[in-house]
Amino acid sequence: MENTNLSAPVDISMFSVFNGKGHSFGVIWPAVLINLIGIPGQLMNVFVVYVTLRNRSMRSTCNYLLAMLSFFEFLHQTGHLVALYVALSGINFIPYLMSMNFQIQAMFGLHAAQIALMAIALDRLLSVLLPVMSRNFKPRHYMLFVTVPCFSIGIFGAVNCYLVVLSNPHLPVTGHMSDLFTVDTISEPFNDICLCSNIINVVCYVVIGLMLRMSLKTIGMDQKYNRRIYKALVAIVLVVLGGYLINVVFGKFIVNSGLYGTSIEKWYGTQIFCAYPAAIAAASHAPILYSFR
Repeated sequence: MENTNLSAPVDISMFSVFNGKGHSFGVIWPAVLINLIGIPGQLMNVFVVYVTLRNRSMRSTCNYLLAMLSFFEFLHQTGHLVALYVALSGINFIPYLMSMNFQIQAMFGLHAAQIALMAIALDRLLSVLLPVMSRNFKPRHYMLFVTVPCFSIGIFGAVNCYLVVLSNPHLPVTGHMSDLFTVDTISEPFNDICLCSNIINVVCYVVIGLMLRMSLKTIGMDQKYNRRIYKALVAIVLVVLGGYLINVVFGKFIVNSGLYGTSIEKWYGTQIFCAYPAAIAAASHAPILYSFR
């Protein structure tokens, strides 16, 4: 995902260290690392969308949800490119509003992806608990029912962020997406959405795992197929816990706890414990979920 959570602000201390210093290793390595994760993630997510659109046999509701998630995550991950340009150009800082102008699509994708992830988890749970009912849903109505909330939350996140940024447009930031979450009125709504959706995700996949285990004992499912499903479930839960969920817990409860002595320490801590786990999650969700479609 990435810098998706409550990032430390680039305040005067951070600004005084790197402003006007040209190419600085302390600015370059975080931007390069996040893009080493993000760029392959973009390619994988685009591939999922392409394969889904190209193959008629893959246009089920589940595959539609997976492709929609990949589309949102692709938009999300494009936001990392801004930090890479700022760092490699030696500028080091750009105005808050300029950063937002280049990352508004990323903020939309980031927020929408949280709802898409939850929709996929609920869809998979429904297919296990009520398989006959889930197969009888009208695809167009069902997809519309799921798509509208995703786009609504995505638009809310992007518009809310943009309006808040307008109140302090000249604040110097590094171009990392986490810098957009400097203000509580941006970070808190996202943290709440992310925390709630990922708790629901974990609960859904735990229930799915238990149901699959019960069905194995009852009807003797193919052992090899079942092991593949279980591996996918474990990977999904680990990615959720190790990605967006750890991201939001760290951002919501630790970043501002006084643990860090300086704003620079706080900024780097946010990259390591918030941005990179979220970026890994954004790059991993679609391929893992696709194996469980």
